[in-house]
Amino acid sequence: MIMGSGNPAEIQALIALLEDPDREVFEHVFNKLSGMGKAVIPQLESAWEEAFDSVLQERIEELIHKIQFEGLVADLQHWVRSSTPDLLEGALIISRYQYPELDENRIRKQIETIRKEIWLELGDNLTPFEEVNVINQILYSQNGFKGNPSYQGPHYFYLNFVLDTKKGNALSLSMLYLILARQLEIPIYGVNLPHHFILAYARFLISQVDVVTLKKQDIHFYINTLNKGLIFTYQEIKEFLQKLKLTPKDEYFVPCTNVVILHTLLEQLKVTYDNSKEEEKSAEINRLIEVLSTDDSDEE
Repeated sequence: MIMGSGNPAEIQALIALLEDPDREVFEHVFNKLSGMGKAVIPQLESAWEEAFDSVLQERIEELIHKIQFEGLVADLQHWVRSSTPDLLEGALIISRYQYPELDENRIRKQIETIRKEIWLELGDNLTPFEEVNVINQILYSQNGFKGNPSYQGPHYFYLNFVLDTKKGNALSLSMLYLILARQLEIPIYGVNLPHHFILAYARFLISQVDVVTLKKQDIHFYINTLNKGLIFTYQEIKEFLQKLKLTPKDEYFVPCTNVVILHTLLEQLKVTYDNSKEEEKSAEINRLIEVLSTDDSDEE
């Protein structure tokens, strides 16, 4: 986000004008302050604490949110344009939408603790099935994570909430599983199955840039994170699709990119805000979706 200049005295003078009853003056000041970016937030927070007028406080809250949201949009744009968009980085950006003061270091430490617990149990000669059993044991039995299809409230899509409550849905648990697998260099990837997000254990480790080159014959087996990491087969996916009266397509059996995963997350998040009639949040999430809605050939 492009930031304007402004010394503390100038910023303070502009903040005082936020109370101006003239809508044109207010909008000019609002836009000028928002253009200064995150640097003005500390002074805005101080002004909010000192304000006695509820209208001024509401305007300051609105301004802080706008600045934080524009910063988040810029961060997401930078993420999607990088050569290898990292899933953890993307998940943290989205979490900051609901939790702007998110302690990212705490989240990273939580994940690192789980990663170490898994790493200590992994051996050089384990089969893919045995590796997944280790992850499942640490994640579900030892740490107590659990999934439920009813966990569809917006908070269940934010990584920090999943880590703190140990509850998630198919997509959010899969993202945590994928982040751990990537850090452990285990070839597990996300599969965007209709009405359900699952994981695939591939026959070899591949970069996110090349994940779209994987074919269904490159997959050992599939993993259902919603059911404690249950392993299942290609045939079982076909049967699942038949129950949904969907014709099996190759794209239903192969991994997708991190950009697609985050896009799916935002689409599902938007549905939750639509269902709860939170129109402003729905519109903002839609803007984030648009950031990721680039040409498929340029996604990663």
